[in-house]
Parts: sequence; C-alpha cells; structure tokens
Amino acid sequence: MNDYLQNRNKKFYRGSTTIVHPLYEIELGQAINSVTSFIDRSILARARLLREKALNTITLENCWNNTNFSFSEAQQCHELTFENDSVLGNIHSFKQEMQVSLLADYENKINPQNVNIYKKNTNVGLGEPTQILSEKNLEVEHRKFLVNLHLFHRFYYYYFAKYLFIDSLKYNI
Repeated sequence: MNDYLQNRNKKFYRGSTTIVHPLYEIELGQAINSVTSFIDRSILARARLLREKALNTITLENCWNNTNFSFSEAQQCHELTFENDSVLGNIHSFKQEMQVSLLADYENKINPQNVNIYKKNTNVGLGEPTQILSEKNLEVEHRKFLVNLHLFHRFYYYYFAKYLFIDSLKYNI
C-alpha cells in the first residue's frame, strides 16, 4: 500500500515542472471560493444593496417623476440607469477580479520567477520557470499561502471593497 502511494505521488507530483499537484489545485480552489463567497455575501451584498437604493432614488427623480416620459419610457430609463451604472458593474465584477488576483499571487508564490518569465515570453505564455521549489518547499509555500489567504487576504479584500464601494461613495444610511 505504501509503495502505491509513493508511486502515485511520484506520478502526480510535478515539483520539477510548472504543473502543481491536483490536490493542491483542489485545496487552492476551495480556499479561494471560501474567501470570495465570504466577500460576496457580506460586504459586496451590502454595497449592492446601498448602490441599488441610491439608484432607485435617482431613477425615481429622473425617470418616474418626469412628466415627459410615458410608463414604458420611464421603465426603459430605469433599466438603462441600472445597466449603465459603472459602480454597480464594478461591484458585480469585483469577485472575479479578486479570484484572478489571488491565483496570480499563488503562482508568484509557488514560482517567484513567473513575473520575469512572463515578460520574456509574452507571446507564448509563462514558459519554463528558472527557479523550481523542492517538494518540501512547495508544500511549505502552499500551506503558508492557504493560511495567509484566510488570515490576511480575506480581510484585506473585505476592507478594500468596503472603502471602494461604501465609504468613498458616502451613502446616507
């Protein structure tokens, strides 16, 4: 049984290439989903609610109370106001941008040379890394990143989104 596990780990462990072990990818994906769903369900939900409340006030004054608009025109004005609002669009895309940023941080943590490689090989992707982590260092860096993700990044993005979408817009709550 022990030989089977060692052979399986040798087969899947890619410490000498750019491919990360599938179990690490699963752990990373679950950790990122945990952090992004926390942000989405807490501060981004509040920011969406406050922005929609402010937009409803704006559309009430500009669209619905406008005597020059018919009902269908006022409804179209209301829909266009919500569709074209840049702040609401940024709130909706913040979660995906956060996921991309966290994945890039992880890749740079696992292989710090990726930044330089990307600059060299912008036409073909990342290319081959020049600095490879050993199996033990890969495990250590992976675990450090997961802990850092839950203890630092979660609150960093929470307060960043709070400042960006709530505090800077100064809603009358």
